[in-house]
Amino acid sequence: MRFLWATVLLNVQRGGRAKPYVVRQIIDRLTANPDEAGDLLPIIAVALRSVRGPEFHAGLAGVAGFVAKNPARKPLVEAVFPELVWN
Repeated sequence: MRFLWATVLLNVQRGGRAKPYVVRQIIDRLTANPDEAGDLLPIIAVALRSVRGPEFHAGLAGVAGFVAKNPARKPLVEAVFPELVWN
């Protein structure tokens, strides 16, 4: 599944409507399986660094929600997303 998700998010020419849905699927998987954060957060990083609003918003909301539910994983999130500022 990770390969499929990464393929959709990295496909520059296609899948514009599917990308936010894929981000939501990854966030749902991450929420259900926080131990997979090391594998899934780099895939979310692609969406968060996207220039398109829907992927960016879905990724940012998902990461913030994940940290809120799993505060012990915040150092890992900070390592993957050094550009995010947490208050």
